[in-house]
Amino acid sequence: MAARLSPRTKALLVNSPANPTGTVLSAERLAALCRLGPWVVSDEIYHGLTYEGPEHTVLEFTDHAFVLNGFSKAFAMTGWRVGY
Repeated sequence: MAARLSPRTKALLVNSPANPTGTVLSAERLAALCRLGPWVVSDEIYHGLTYEGPEHTVLEFTDHAFVLNGFSKAFAMTGWRVGY
């Protein structure tokens, strides 16, 4: 990822846990992405819905981030598009 950054890079977009595979970034990989410098925008809408291993929020590793989340997945509010 570091090789792909340029002076024009303003942010990195991360999706963990990822849909549809459920892949979760390890703490080490997430921390390494946070050390790259640009803002990190982390889509964590599926946070809390994993079945194996620990999951982490980007905010454990940096304050230089935005977290996107919502209520519809975690609270089974199908059809409600309420996010934060």
